[in-house]
Amino acid sequence: MNTIREQFTKLWQLLSNSETGTNYQKTLGNTWQILRETLKLAWLILCFGLVMLAWLWNVAIQGGQSLRSWLNGIEEPTANRVLSEAGKVLLTAGQTTTTSLVSQARSQLGIPEPVEVKAVPVSEPKKQIAGNPVVPVVDPKPIPTPIAEPTAIDEESPTA
Repeated sequence: MNTIREQFTKLWQLLSNSETGTNYQKTLGNTWQILRETLKLAWLILCFGLVMLAWLWNVAIQGGQSLRSWLNGIEEPTANRVLSEAGKVLLTAGQTTTTSLVSQARSQLGIPEPVEVKAVPVSEPKKQIAGNPVVPVVDPKPIPTPIAEPTAIDEESPTA
């Protein structure tokens, strides 16, 4: 029994010490503050999750509606249409491939690329109005025809 009494006395002294009370008050104050801030953080995370869920819900609905309108706008493919589109794709691929092959062959052989000549637009012929013939426009400055100038004939050369 003596041992129990001694242990009880040590514990009572420790609990009745003024520092012990102050330390426990600080500890409980800090614990309450930590708990309060943790609950605030959990509440903010919950609110953020709800906002994100609502935003994702709206995005999913808008995406579904746009997909539905896109699908409704698609025509059913017919054999002629599919073949026509496939032909266009194959023709484009063939032209591109041929152009690149010819270009590469020219560069390997050292042949320069051909110069593209732009076509001059041809004007439409003038229409004749009833009773009025179309009169061609004459250039006010005619181009003189070049005349060959006589050259001196070398006398030493034989003439036939």
